[in-house]
Amino acid sequence: MIKIKIAELAGKHGLKTAYALQKALDMPPTMASRLFKGDFDKIGIGTIEKLCQYFGCQPDAFLEYPFAPVNHTQASNTQISNDVERATQSGNTKLRNNTQASNTQSNKTHAASDNNKKSLPSAVKKKAKIEKVANLPELPDGDKWLKTKDIAAQLGITAHSTVRDFYNKQGLAHTRVGMVSYVKQSDLNAFLANRKTRGKFKPQLV
Repeated sequence: MIKIKIAELAGKHGLKTAYALQKALDMPPTMASRLFKGDFDKIGIGTIEKLCQYFGCQPDAFLEYPFAPVNHTQASNTQISNDVERATQSGNTKLRNNTQASNTQSNKTHAASDNNKKSLPSAVKKKAKIEKVANLPELPDGDKWLKTKDIAAQLGITAHSTVRDFYNKQGLAHTRVGMVSYVKQSDLNAFLANRKTRGKFKPQLV
């Protein structure tokens, strides 16, 4: 398991708290807190680059993988022993598998039925996934968070850089989490309804 040492590295540079890290690297409070605690499953290339530039180091200064050398000779001998054992047990395994086959099929049928009862509509599951991954607040029914691709599609454009112009120059309300910006469907609908398109794009109200 990879060991996260960002708090340790920050402390050596006088940044004793997540708040100090946030101010020094100009990042959202939530991201700074999770970096400082090592409480995350993945980290973006842009964030790694920002850390390396600020602290003047390589990624291995704050990401450590406890590498353990593999004894390939021992592994080869173990594989041979396992192959012999599997060959010896092959007949018994086939018989046992045939006996269990009907029970397994029956269990799968019941499990599929239970999963269908418990599953949520795909749109609801997608909305919940976006809110969970990006640590975004939950929205009321009928509203959802949109990523850049979905925003561009509804604006009738293709370039992501053009979408940023709508944030910065034309006042489209958005929420930034790390390197990604999200927009509420309700805010985008209101923006499209109030804007004079001037023939530059065809808005698609949802």
